[in-house]
Amino acid sequence: MMSYYMEVLVKTDGVPRLATVAVSIAAACNLILDYAFVIKFNFGVKGAAYATGIAQMLSASILLIHFLTQKSNLKFVKFKINFSAVKRTFLVGIPDFTTELSTGIIIFMFNRMILSLIGDIGVVTYTVISYVNTFVIMTMIAISQGIQPLVSYNYGKGDKISFTYYFKLAVKTVGVLSLIIYLLCIIFAQPIIRVFIDAQEVELLSYSVKSLRIYASAFLILGFNIILSGFYSALERPKYAMIISLGRGFVVISISLLVMASAFGSTGIWLSASVSEIICLAVNIVIFVKLFYKDLFSDNKISSKNKKIEITEE
Repeated sequence: MMSYYMEVLVKTDGVPRLATVAVSIAAACNLILDYAFVIKFNFGVKGAAYATGIAQMLSASILLIHFLTQKSNLKFVKFKINFSAVKRTFLVGIPDFTTELSTGIIIFMFNRMILSLIGDIGVVTYTVISYVNTFVIMTMIAISQGIQPLVSYNYGKGDKISFTYYFKLAVKTVGVLSLIIYLLCIIFAQPIIRVFIDAQEVELLSYSVKSLRIYASAFLILGFNIILSGFYSALERPKYAMIISLGRGFVVISISLLVMASAFGSTGIWLSASVSEIICLAVNIVIFVKLFYKDLFSDNKISSKNKKIEITEE
């Protein structure tokens, strides 16, 4: 937890490269120790736990050193608990908390539905798709977290031109990456699946390739939902971020899974994520156009130094 927390603080402190280095070192350390503890010394699951713990401690130590140097802007100081600030922070953090909490529940629901309609072959396929899905989601979250300090800082400064620029840049980046990831999953579905499944498992390999190509359509959309949710949090509008996070993370995906599985069987399971993301994107667009678009994008030629930004909630 300390490693993840300080990683965010280091990026906020204006040293994103150090955060990248620390996380990369921790990942490499984890891989090496996993091999040593699990394969070489036969420690089993306990060895994997030790490897993860040591890697995270290493990352946390690297990041901690930054705050003990003169280069850091953020310092350790004596403090008194400000309940108003705690409440404000808590409300902004609820959407991300909801997303993390709901992940396990959704995986459980998918596995139960897959077992009842498809069987073991479906569970293996979903496991592989989950790895790919996690990679895509983490990529989009990285972009979202990357722009949040920039958007928040310039929004607080009243610089509309700058923070709308960063938001537009993030949307364009997500659009390009989403298309690339989708095409890779369509064109190279078999090589991707073969990383996890032996080529001799012909039936399983064929079914997994087909399922990944169906599921991949969700990758075209989910990045935009993540970016918009992060954008609302950066503007300290947690209510709207919560609507999207709770919708795509639990409510809408649950309903979509049940309805699509009932209507289209096993194919509906793999389509349910795309349907959920489309519904959430539609809600996102309505919220954005109604409450944010006019104030943020209608008159960017006017310097925000001479004009106070006002975003009204309805």
